[in-house]
This record gives sequence, C-alpha cells and structure tokens, in this order.
Amino acid sequence: MKSATKKRVIAGVAIALGGYLMVAAIFALRAELAWRQAVSFRTSGDVERAVRAVRGVFDLYVPGNPRLEEASRLIWDIAMAEEKRGDHPAALAHYRILRSAWIGAHPIEGDRGWIARTEPRIARLSAEPTPDVPALAKRSRAQREAQALAEMRAPRRPYGAWGAVAALGFAGWVGATVGLIARGFRADGTLVPGAVRWVLGLVVGYGVWILGCLRA
Repeated sequence: MKSATKKRVIAGVAIALGGYLMVAAIFALRAELAWRQAVSFRTSGDVERAVRAVRGVFDLYVPGNPRLEEASRLIWDIAMAEEKRGDHPAALAHYRILRSAWIGAHPIEGDRGWIARTEPRIARLSAEPTPDVPALAKRSRAQREAQALAEMRAPRRPYGAWGAVAALGFAGWVGATVGLIARGFRADGTLVPGAVRWVLGLVVGYGVWILGCLRA
C-alpha cells in the first residue's frame, strides 16, 4: 500500500471511530440523564413520568450501556406491581414496552431472558376479553393465550418504514466513511477543506442507523 493511501485509510478509520465514539458518548450521556429522571420519578411515585424516562433510556440505546438492564428491571417492577393490584391495561402496556426494547437490543446484547419473561404475561393479560373485541369471548382463555403467544413468537419481520430508515442510515454511514477516505484527504494525509461534510455524513448516518434499528 502506498504511503499516501495508507495515511488516508488510517486517518479515515480514526475519524470514523472518533465519530462513532462521539455519537455513542452523546447517547450514553442522555440515557444516563433519562435514567436518573426515571429513578427520581419512581421514588416520588410518579409512575407515568418514570416510564416515560425509562423509554428514553431504551430509545437512546448504545451497545454495552449498563442502564439498559437497570431500566428493564425498573419497568418490570412497575408492571408487576400494576398487575398485582389489578391495573391490567397499564401492566400490559409496560410489559410490551419492555419486550419491544429487547427485541431491538437482543441481536447485540444477547437474550438476557426479558423477552421470555414478558411474553407469557403479555399473552395472559391480552387474552382477557374486551367489549371492543367480542370474538375473543367465544374462545377459551387457554386458546386466547396460546394464540397471543404464537403471534408474538412468529418469525419477526422488521417494520417496513423503520427497516428502510436503518438500511439508509447504515448505507450513509458506510458511504460517508468511504468518501472520507477516498476524497477527504490530501496526498500528505491532511484533511481537505470540504472533508467536514463527510464527517457530518458519518455521524448522521450512524445516528439514523441506530434509530432505525431501535424502531424496526
């Protein structure tokens, strides 16, 4: 590899890594702030705002963030307490939030059991007949639970629009990295004046990719 090309590759990789670390640091900081808010609201008894803050932790997911597990336990405890006192609609909604968060995170974080824990409870609570779905009452509770579980455990397909957003973000991230390496440097390895657009494209592409993966 020629010296000039080698310098470009090294500098490009360094900037790409730096861009990733910058975005990851911003996400992690905002997730930490959201987590502290969640704990504060939970302590004060404001469950609605605590759940909203926990969702902020989930939405600002960064691989390896320890707050993901802690936020999961917090919303699980909230849902369990709601289920115990008979507030089944709220418990069901919060179990679903937890399950959705781990569906997005488990390809990177691994399966820590949260999906398996939430699905039976979601199935049980969603099997309760409601006035707006009278057809459910014609089936036994066991049948309704089995159907709900089967639907949740069916092969998952990414939600079309957000899947496209994730693909677009990833393509933008890779394209900006390649563009930075190929066109962002002079022969001596220094940045050209217009290189900032490739750096911005790299950062924005990464952010859009992560957002799409979380929402897909």
